[in-house]
Amino acid sequence: MTLSRFLRDYLYIPLGGNRRGPTRRYVNLMLTMLLGGLWHGANWTFIAWGGLHGLYLMVNHGWSAATQGIRTEFPISIRRLSTGVAWLLTFLGVVIAWVFFRSPTFHGAVVILSGMAGLSGATLPEALAPALVHVRPLLRVIGVQFGAGSGSQFIWSWAWILALGCIALALPNTQQLLGRFDPVLDMRQLARPPRWLVWTPSPAWAVATGTVAFLGIMSITRVSEFLYWQF
Repeated sequence: MTLSRFLRDYLYIPLGGNRRGPTRRYVNLMLTMLLGGLWHGANWTFIAWGGLHGLYLMVNHGWSAATQGIRTEFPISIRRLSTGVAWLLTFLGVVIAWVFFRSPTFHGAVVILSGMAGLSGATLPEALAPALVHVRPLLRVIGVQFGAGSGSQFIWSWAWILALGCIALALPNTQQLLGRFDPVLDMRQLARPPRWLVWTPSPAWAVATGTVAFLGIMSITRVSEFLYWQF
């Protein structure tokens, strides 16, 4: 049982699901997500998180219903472009919603979102200034300043972000890796990975799994606050 299935089976469907018309369907979606947010904690930020996800689902279902009859008429290039735009909008929407989930107050969430949008400016390490001397006036115009900080640390941080981003976007997730063994999610909704990436009980996968487990054990002494520590 996952949280998504719990909300669907014990909240959305008992409320009527989509069996009572489109208007009631949207109301049920919003109520389900609001209650899902409240389930995470008695704080308005969790309710905002759930409300945003409810709004996203309403927009998604509304857009799907409005374009159902015309999507196949567009050229394949337009459909691929629309898929990319839809992915980007979904990513940005979820990132914005999770700021409210993680922030203890609305004010803190607004401050974080302002910084994410660049409204508080941006700062680069002073060590990078010599390499950017020719574009420094332009950077100053758009609000980029230079301050204390390690240039190598800045480069390593962004290198990790790019590397992990490629892993998250390009490689299959655990549900896809274990697709042949009936995982929790419905595999019909997920793209199947190449055959060589599907998990099998083999020596190669044993080594790979053991390596990941070893790295996890080696880093277990680091401080990593549990997401639900105040649940």
